[in-house]
Amino acid sequence: MRRFSCDVEQKHIYILEKSKPLIRKSAIKDSGEERYFYKLPILDALKTDKDEKLHKLFDEAAKTDFGKGIDDLSVKEIENLEYCVENYFGEFIEPELSRFVEKIVTSAYDGNLWVINNCSFISEKEKHDLSFFLAKEFIRTKQHRDLSISMMEEVQKKIISLVSQLEGEKIDQGSIEVKYDKNAKIVLHANTILNDEISNMFAGIFCNDVWCLFENFTDEPFCCSDNAITLYPTEKNQPNYGYGLDTYGMTLLYPISPKLLLVMMDKNKYKNHKNYRNRKMIKITNNTIIQELNLAIVTNSYKYTFFSNEVTALKYKQMCEDNECIRKNSPIVKVY
Repeated sequence: MRRFSCDVEQKHIYILEKSKPLIRKSAIKDSGEERYFYKLPILDALKTDKDEKLHKLFDEAAKTDFGKGIDDLSVKEIENLEYCVENYFGEFIEPELSRFVEKIVTSAYDGNLWVINNCSFISEKEKHDLSFFLAKEFIRTKQHRDLSISMMEEVQKKIISLVSQLEGEKIDQGSIEVKYDKNAKIVLHANTILNDEISNMFAGIFCNDVWCLFENFTDEPFCCSDNAITLYPTEKNQPNYGYGLDTYGMTLLYPISPKLLLVMMDKNKYKNHKNYRNRKMIKITNNTIIQELNLAIVTNSYKYTFFSNEVTALKYKQMCEDNECIRKNSPIVKVY
């Protein structure tokens, strides 16, 4: 986020809260975070002892990490387990992701036209490796937690309805209510984050895309949001079908700085496109294109969008005021 800061010291940023809509200047260290979002509720589960499934799950995790059951752990060991997701990102994911991003920024050479026309901004192996870390960034968000939990709840409703029919009873699915509590949501999300098979599945989709680095030569800077990766459909889908990562024409946007945007395009649509060559840089001089991409980032943000200057932030605040669809949470993404 410091690349999108609005001051030389890289300490502040302009935040658009689209639902209100409201703009404020905030310290970066206080932005884009939620307290205890990843903290596993182990001590709470042990105190209440109401959820046997959670207790069993934590017990298995403790045996994997410490070689002993959850009831045999010290308070310090339990605290380490509670913050295992945060520690995982801090120690393994964010340093590597930062290293890749810094390399991309360096590769751009401040808009050198010869470099843009003749060089790749990333190697094929680096693209493959970076895809894994981008998958983790995609999975870690609140939007992903909400959508995946919602999908699991809907699946449970279908199962209950189906089982009732097999047993000779017919329960209307609309009358069934399935809700995971807050602690269960945190644990389920943590399991998804730490599951490398799931991450590799998403990484495979990312890596299969055509990657381009858009370099912004206009007076409107790129913005970024609380969704690290924006899903940007380039084809209109059928009604009620939904949009997902592997939808035909789906483009993924990963803002790197006010001047750089990593764009991952569906290979099925763009593999033979003369203007979009894999791992190449593209000079963007058209304000309309920048505005369209920024609008997609604002619209698909969960709650907040971050800007490097107030003028641009005010522009999209006005759009939020004028258009209810932009103010709603992630109206484009329906399914994965």
